[in-house]
Amino acid sequence: MTEKTEKNGHISHEIDDQEYQCGFYCRIPYLQRFATAAGFTGFFILPQLASQSLSSYINSQIPTLERQFSLSSYESGIIMTFNDIGFLLVGILVAAIPKLVHIPRWLFGAIMIFAVSGLLCSLPHFIVNSKQDVTDTTLEIANTTKLAESSIFPICTDVVNSDNNNRTMENKPRFLNLAIDQSLKSLSVGLIGIGLGLQGAAKSIRTPFLTQYLDEGNKDKTGFYLGILTSAAIFGPVLAYVLGGIFSRIYVTLEDVDMSTKDPRWIGAWWLGFFVFGFIALIFSFPLLCFPRYLTQKNKRKEKEEENLVMKHEIQNGLIVGSLKEASKMEIFKERSASYIRVLKSPVYLFLLAAFVLHISSVLGPVAFKTKYIVAQFGLPLWKANLIISAVTVATVAIGAFFGGYITKKFKLSPRMFIVVILILHAGQIVFGGGVIFVGCDQPQIVGPNMPHSIPINMTDDCHCDPKDYFPVCGSDDRNFHSPCYAGCKEVVRNGRMYANCTSIPDGQASAGLCPFECNTLIPYLLLNVLGYASGSLKIMPMFLATIRSVEDRDKSTAAGLKSVAASLLAFIPAPIVFGKIIDTSCILWNSDSSRKGSCSLYNIADLRISMFGTVLIYKAAALIFMLLALWKVWAIQDWEELRKKKTDHMKMNGDAEKAASTEHK
Repeated sequence: MTEKTEKNGHISHEIDDQEYQCGFYCRIPYLQRFATAAGFTGFFILPQLASQSLSSYINSQIPTLERQFSLSSYESGIIMTFNDIGFLLVGILVAAIPKLVHIPRWLFGAIMIFAVSGLLCSLPHFIVNSKQDVTDTTLEIANTTKLAESSIFPICTDVVNSDNNNRTMENKPRFLNLAIDQSLKSLSVGLIGIGLGLQGAAKSIRTPFLTQYLDEGNKDKTGFYLGILTSAAIFGPVLAYVLGGIFSRIYVTLEDVDMSTKDPRWIGAWWLGFFVFGFIALIFSFPLLCFPRYLTQKNKRKEKEEENLVMKHEIQNGLIVGSLKEASKMEIFKERSASYIRVLKSPVYLFLLAAFVLHISSVLGPVAFKTKYIVAQFGLPLWKANLIISAVTVATVAIGAFFGGYITKKFKLSPRMFIVVILILHAGQIVFGGGVIFVGCDQPQIVGPNMPHSIPINMTDDCHCDPKDYFPVCGSDDRNFHSPCYAGCKEVVRNGRMYANCTSIPDGQASAGLCPFECNTLIPYLLLNVLGYASGSLKIMPMFLATIRSVEDRDKSTAAGLKSVAASLLAFIPAPIVFGKIIDTSCILWNSDSSRKGSCSLYNIADLRISMFGTVLIYKAAALIFMLLALWKVWAIQDWEELRKKKTDHMKMNGDAEKAASTEHK
């Protein structure tokens, strides 16, 4: 923006043509057709998709990360909160400044940060494998001639005649025990946490900046364009889970190993996705540099800038009273402060905000651990769980979000109807979510030591089996055993993939991993998930628009920013920790040593199902109460302008009353 003093002494403000033209240094006429809200939406779909895929990818790899770095679900939940801590710290600073900056360039910088974060998150793989390859010990022993006698595999061994008879429980190497030492674990978790924090910082720019940029470009179609970008953001997890499933079938070192994905030792190439999505984000970010600062027409933008910067300066004796620059900064600060106050004094906004936070908490916790839940509840391999989530759950949410945006564009809903629609959809979520509690599998029975949900066996005295050595195998008679030792297996075949000479199994054969579950409830579970997520995703855009339309137009970016910060502080940060802790309470067998607890090896799946989805229902019931309060506040309101006018008049009356009381006191 440039300043110019006219002959009459007044200051005019001109906006450079380049600020509303497409191009980077060179403004080619052909590019100007893209300087619209529709053009920007089309180009931002790919960066939105890539960056959101990167943010969501970690959820597809939680079971692998827990096994690789010996993490509990509680610790996994803490790691996932780093993303939202970064979001919160930066979100507080940027919530009120979209009007003051070049939004497309800021979005470009944000996508670049996503790319860097992908590299950081993948770095622990190279550190761990350069210092301590978790398969080195196993492969070394596998190449010896005494594999069957090695204690690295918990097989049936006569201690008196064993070459390892001088080994104690403390120094006996267990393959499934903590894979890396504490220093490497701390370093790895720290690097992943920093990477996720950078993702959160970059993510904090998107919602308020996109809302401001598109709303000024075409206010009537804001919901439609935001619905498209929201769908792209939700398809990001689809892509993340698809590639996550593919990478889960590749061994962590990218080597071809003789091991199946159900083997307890299997660790997928979790780090590869961070690399891939980081590179994609880098490539798709560059077109954003070509978009103009403003999408509105020049004359409208000029009026808005003059209004925002409060260009009221008097000329006395040919001199400007006060510096324009200093006055602008002061007025901007006052306006931003007043904007926060106005937003926080809106009861409808606060009720909808509380409902949104509770709703997000009920969704985010299960989503963070959904792959883990499906693996534990239905006995599926991780790669298959990821593909199911991408094909069914996440795709449903994306389609629902798109049609939710279409509904807001097609129908001019009153405030009351907005919230009625939200309530109906939320009630559907409660019904379908409650049904999931009753859909699950029976606990797999495991022959082994006297433990919960185990079938005790008394033949292990001659084998000297250790209950701490949990290495499940599936007998050829379709029975699960706690370890090859409890199956009486005395020989190891194919580097631990198969076991032979098993005295507790009729034909003496067993394979690594649990037997396939006999459970026919996966389809009903997925159906309830589809219906529940369809109901929830349809209300994403109506709820978002109802929230920001409950405040004045000038406060929309502030309302959107505060909404994001509140959700991050009260939902995104605590929810994974809360649900991680709940999941840990359902663990009945930990992979641990004498000093510290590692990852969970076996869950009570009935307790897991009831505790997780029971907590979800509590959150959703609380959200329903706040939605009803919001409906009560807007019941008699015909349109959003009336609601805003009513709130403004109320604030004005309060201000006049305070002034009158002050005058009377004087």
